[in-house]
Amino acid sequence: MKTLVCLALCLVGLPVKAQFMAQTNTATLAWNAVADPNLANYQLFYWTGVLTNAVTVPANQLSVRVLNLAWASTYTFAVKSFAAQGTNVLVSQFSLPVVLVTPPAPFFPPQAPQGLRILGP
Repeated sequence: MKTLVCLALCLVGLPVKAQFMAQTNTATLAWNAVADPNLANYQLFYWTGVLTNAVTVPANQLSVRVLNLAWASTYTFAVKSFAAQGTNVLVSQFSLPVVLVTPPAPFFPPQAPQGLRILGP
């Protein structure tokens, strides 16, 4: 199994690690916890070009798996932390981005024909 690993040091003190699993077309991203008693959650953002996706992650969870990534694409990932106190919500800056280039779609040979037989003399 091929595994591509990317590492980055993030602005908000969150080192992020991304691991891409070529057989399942998913990426798992992880980061270090933020030491804030008011931490509410994290939000992972990822994009190719202008399309941005976001995944909300509970404060006690330090990784998330992103499914169904497109083959032969360049993804940029970054995470933010959110702190809440009463009705006030504070948002951190983005972490430094992690860039992941997915490989081309796998190309497998077709199945071998079966049932070969002699039909006549």
